[in-house]
Amino acid sequence: MASFAMNPDISIVETTAPVPIPPSELPASSSPSITLVPATLLERYQSWYINSHSWRGPLSTEQYISREAFLEHQLLTRDGKITYWILTDTSLSVGADGARPILATCETLRKEGYLVRNGNLRKLVTHGIGSVFCRKEYRGRGYASRMMTELGKSLETWQQEKGTKASFSVLWSDIGRSFYAAHGWRAMSNTRISLPVVSRQNSLQPQNKPDCSGVQDLNAQDLRDRICPKAITILEANLRLRSEHRPNIPHIAIRPDYDHMEWQHARENFQAKILFDRDPKIKGAEDLATGCALIWCRVWGEIPENNKLHILHTVIPTDVKGGPIGSIAALLLRAQMEAKTWDMHGGVELWSPAPDVVNAAQSLAGIEKVQITIRDKESVCSLRWIGGEGEEVEWFADERYCWC
Repeated sequence: MASFAMNPDISIVETTAPVPIPPSELPASSSPSITLVPATLLERYQSWYINSHSWRGPLSTEQYISREAFLEHQLLTRDGKITYWILTDTSLSVGADGARPILATCETLRKEGYLVRNGNLRKLVTHGIGSVFCRKEYRGRGYASRMMTELGKSLETWQQEKGTKASFSVLWSDIGRSFYAAHGWRAMSNTRISLPVVSRQNSLQPQNKPDCSGVQDLNAQDLRDRICPKAITILEANLRLRSEHRPNIPHIAIRPDYDHMEWQHARENFQAKILFDRDPKIKGAEDLATGCALIWCRVWGEIPENNKLHILHTVIPTDVKGGPIGSIAALLLRAQMEAKTWDMHGGVELWSPAPDVVNAAQSLAGIEKVQITIRDKESVCSLRWIGGEGEEVEWFADERYCWC
């Protein structure tokens, strides 16, 4: 298998999916010899082979594995900030290649987060969980449950300063709400709105057309130098304000830094190059008159209806004169046009839209009501709170940029 052309310094490990263990030799999930450990390089590639059919989308298995190797070297993941885990059994024989048996797998990404109480903001280390997988030959034996139990305990101290305990961890479920809730990750609000694509010769009625004269496209350097630093400042201010209004409720958030956006765009850039030999340079848009901005990325699925332009983060200054609705509407219209340019049949999707965003979308839709739907089967945003048991927690800005 060749290394990915966008970064020839990344070499690919030659391997295949390991042969399944015979059912008669599989251990009980309660076995004391089962353990959750970081994967070796070889075990990591074997895990990607095992789960590739579930998450490769329109890519081939080889392209998917090259993408995963590529994603390991981004700002969000390099230098040990991503951990690849396997659930294994120490009583089982190690393979001839030195790889341990893989009963289940997952990944965790170290993230910068916030916890605010009574207006006091604290920066902390948290983790996002992704790629939770158990091969079909092993399902129904409780291995995924055992892995999540072990992972929950491990993440309380993993990559934390000595003597410090994590406050929370997050994940996005593609199997509904109940499984992860049973292991401590409670589903949050999970609202979303979707907008159709619009051509540049659009059919919007004159009364629904926002003023787009100040809208300017954004590239990666714009995000790094201006937009993400501004987004962080705005989010921190909003967190403090919301906490002051509800002082007894802990508020948490993931830092909307450039590292998160770059990782999302690395996935996008890889697939655009492989599938279309194109470079998606436009990463969002800003209204220069108000400072409002949208950061987005394109996501391709197995079928055209799953191709969507996702809004990663909405940036709305707190002091927009006259309110931000008209400005956001202009930016949403620009996103709809960009989705059309890339034939994103699934349109534009926004997670956890703020009321002003919903109102802006409604102004574009005219008499058609914008539907706020709930994600209850896939990408279900879930939080494991390690503070007080049963304590209400508000996750602010649980948008697509947090996803992993």
